[in-house]
Amino acid sequence: DDGATTVYRSYTDVATGLNPTGYWNFNETSGTVTDDAIGSLNGTYGKLGTGGITQGVAGAPIGVAGGNTAIQFAKTTPADNHVSFP
Repeated sequence: DDGATTVYRSYTDVATGLNPTGYWNFNETSGTVTDDAIGSLNGTYGKLGTGGITQGVAGAPIGVAGGNTAIQFAKTTPADNHVSFP
């Protein structure tokens, strides 16, 4: 035993520790806005539903910061599959 301690940090902690302009989890299950978790640069989803973006799909494992849901982009209509940011 070398006395070293292993410290595990969440992805969110590491990413936000880099002082980004914004950080979005994309874990909303409804609505047209994706919240900026560190500031006020909220994004807007493109087309939701069939042929667009599906919210609330399985995402990060439970226990990972940001929840365990994600968004999924449809393969059929790429023009509708976007998130706009300020």
